Amino acid sequence: MKFSQGIFNPKNPEKYIGRGSIKYRSSWEHQFMHFLDTHPSIKQWASEAISIKYKLAEKTKSYVPDFFIIYEDATGNRR
Repeated sequence: MKFSQGIFNPKNPEKYIGRGSIKYRSSWEHQFMHFLDTHPSIKQWASEAISIKYKLAEKTKSYVPDFFIIYEDATGNRR
């Protein structure tokens, strides 16, 4: 089975706050990136931009969320 992978080219590059080229690893990620790039309530976003350190069984590990999103709700608050 072949997965959809590639580089996402945003229409609104000013909204992207990550570094380097934007890589997607599935068609789902590609569709979600398009949503983030074009939805007016999404103000900023990044893909695999942060690493969260945690300890498990005395070993330090890292978790990298797929997306980081800042959006504006109906009252104008950013979250």
